[in-house]
Amino acid sequence: MQDSTWQRLPRAILRIQIKERLLRVFRESDYLVRCGEEFLIVARATIANEDFVLPDGTRLAMTCSIGYASHPFIGSDPLALSWQEVVEMIDMALHAAKRAGRDAWVGIGATELTRAPELRAHLKSSPCEAVHSGTVVLETNLDPAGVVNVL
Repeated sequence: MQDSTWQRLPRAILRIQIKERLLRVFRESDYLVRCGEEFLIVARATIANEDFVLPDGTRLAMTCSIGYASHPFIGSDPLALSWQEVVEMIDMALHAAKRAGRDAWVGIGATELTRAPELRAHLKSSPCEAVHSGTVVLETNLDPAGVVNVL
């Protein structure tokens, strides 16, 4: 869909339909939190492709980009990173998915080399270096090299 078309749409209508669609696949153990234009989803379910329907009957095909990470991020040191720090990594992954091609998912994960102080420094100064050094690992349905270049 053209960006100009998206900008003209009543965003509240789309957010409501996204929320309704997500809630249909959620279980009691799943969580959905909306922060402005973004949703934080804690779930194991997937979302099927389905057109969005505007009040005038117009049907829109849209894509979804997803960023994710685990909390606690470092399993051997669960208090090393705060919830907010992990959400910042999720946001970084989401924006990388969008910049690398959209309709994609990107996850950031810890490795055996992950240590909180080094991770914080790498992610602030050079997220690419965090991947190249093995401080974090990227998981994606896109070309990993392309995703690393847009972190």
